[in-house]
Amino acid sequence: MALKICSLCSGSKGNATLVMSEKTAVLIDCGISPTRLKRELADFNLAVGDLTCVLITHEHSDHISGLGKISVPVISARQTITQIARHFDGLRFVDTENFDLGFEVGDLTVQPFRIPHDAAYPVGYSIFKDGIRAGFATDIGHITQGIVNNLKGSSFLLLESNYDKDMLMSGRYPAFLKQRIAAPNGHLSNVECESLIEKLMSPALKCVMIGHISEENNKHSLAVGCAEKALLNTSVTLYDCFQTAKTKTVEV
Repeated sequence: MALKICSLCSGSKGNATLVMSEKTAVLIDCGISPTRLKRELADFNLAVGDLTCVLITHEHSDHISGLGKISVPVISARQTITQIARHFDGLRFVDTENFDLGFEVGDLTVQPFRIPHDAAYPVGYSIFKDGIRAGFATDIGHITQGIVNNLKGSSFLLLESNYDKDMLMSGRYPAFLKQRIAAPNGHLSNVECESLIEKLMSPALKCVMIGHISEENNKHSLAVGCAEKALLNTSVTLYDCFQTAKTKTVEV
C-alpha cells in the first residue's frame, strides 16, 4: 500500500479529500467545518495538527471555507493564495517556488496541473508515492488534453460528475447560473465524466471516485450509471462521493 484516500465531503457545499501515506497526511481542499474535520480525522487516529498541509485547488468558498479556523500550512498557486488571503487573516501559506513544476510534501510528490474553471488559477493534482499515481480533478469546465496527459496512468482517480444536462436545463436555477455551470469554465456533466474516464482507462487504473455531484441538478444513480458505462467489462472499482458522508477508504 502506497496511499490511502478518502473523500470526507464532496459537493457544492464543501469539498475535502484526505490522502495518506505511512508518514504523511494531506488534505486536498478544506471546505469542511473544523468541528467535522476533527471528527472525521479522529477515525484515522489523526488530529488536525497531524496534517502536513492543505493543497487548495482554487479559491471558491466550497473549497476553502474551513481554512480560517485551522492552523495547517496551505499550498496553492500564488494567484489562488492572493484570493484566499482576502478572506482569511493569519493563514500559514507555503511559498512553493515553481509551483507548476511540482514539489515534495513529506514523502509524497505533488504535481499540479491546470484545469478550466472560473477561478484565478484552478488546478488539479497528481500525487505520487512508490510508483503509484493518484489523480484529483473536479470543477472542470471541459476536458482538455492537459488533463488527460496528467491523469493518464493513474491507479486512482477522483473526477467530477457534477450535473445531468436535462435536470440542469429543466431545473429551477436562473438562466445565468445554468449557463455558468454548463460553460467551458464551469463544471463537468455526467456524460462528459463518462468520456473522461474512457480517455483515462489504462492497465494501472484500479479505482475511480466520482464527486462534486450536484444535489440540485443530478442524482447519484445517474452519475454512477454513466461512469459504469465507461468501466463496463473492467475490474475497476467505482465509488460515488457524498456531501454529508465520507467514502470508504481506498488503498492503492
